[in-house]
Amino acid sequence: MWDPPEQVPYLQVTLSSSDGRVGVGVVGSDAGFRWSDAGEVSRLDLAPQAISRDGTVIGGTKGVQMARWTLAGGVEALGVPAGRPVLMSDAGDVLVSNEDKGSCHRWSVSGGDQQLGLLPGATQCGALLMNATGDVVVGVQQAPPSDRTRVFRWTLLRGMEELEFGNGAVVSAWPYAMSADGSVIAAQVSALDGIQLPFERWTASNGAREIEPETLLFPSFVSPFGDVVMGSIANSVIKEVGEFGYMESFRWTEAGGVERLGVHHQGLALGGKLLVGLGLDGPEILRFGDLGSGSRLIDLLPPDIVPEGWSEPQLGGISEDGGLLVGSALDPSGQRQLWLQHLSCPEP
Repeated sequence: MWDPPEQVPYLQVTLSSSDGRVGVGVVGSDAGFRWSDAGEVSRLDLAPQAISRDGTVIGGTKGVQMARWTLAGGVEALGVPAGRPVLMSDAGDVLVSNEDKGSCHRWSVSGGDQQLGLLPGATQCGALLMNATGDVVVGVQQAPPSDRTRVFRWTLLRGMEELEFGNGAVVSAWPYAMSADGSVIAAQVSALDGIQLPFERWTASNGAREIEPETLLFPSFVSPFGDVVMGSIANSVIKEVGEFGYMESFRWTEAGGVERLGVHHQGLALGGKLLVGLGLDGPEILRFGDLGSGSRLIDLLPPDIVPEGWSEPQLGGISEDGGLLVGSALDPSGQRQLWLQHLSCPEP
């Protein structure tokens, strides 16, 4: 168990995307910390929102500017207007964010600040996703007073382009997840009157197509190679905690279609093959076979994952290699604290 640097009621934790042994936490609207499982803790004079794969670069905001922390140089305000979210490449050399005036900005170590531009007729830009190398950015654009959201895909080679969803109909769409190279995108689609439609999977080679038209699914994860999509099933609450209901998760593959998982996923690792979720009997760990060949329960997380007298444990994430789980819980004084759990997950 590790105590955060301040006793605060709100704690958000993000792991680095490789071994998870370095992470960042948010302890306020404009402050955070960097920690390691070796017990090293550093205060950050910025609000962290992203961390590089090796944990040596952190992206976030300082006031209303995009900011970047490096192990060698500390915090640097980049002079670029920024809000939420701040996206960052795996290496930490490219950052993307949105300013309040409606522009999307991309900053890079090599080229500095660049505005991504607008689709014809659009006046507001919101970047939501970026690929691993920082040369593909995906988001939405609008032209008020219309509520319709149009999906854009910006690439370093081709610039700003609109992606078509809805099989030719005029719809709104919202991209929720993308593959590591930016060639596969999962988006939620809705009619202009707000009625939810089946989610669509867009690929650079074939465009968009509906997934499981008979079931309303909400995608939230695309595997690095784009061959697996995961998310939640509408109207499928499997567990209620207080006033919040946890929806059942699904896993889609080209070969196996949609598989209902019986848990609400809260962390994914190994390219989507390892899942930590909340089931009827508590937190569970599932490991999936290849090509949609099914899943099996590996283990229930131990009930003593937090000390005696602590309550309301929540899962915060899992490292990409599946070796470290992070979460938070309320200590006896009612303050939320961080916990770490090392895992051993055998091959199926």
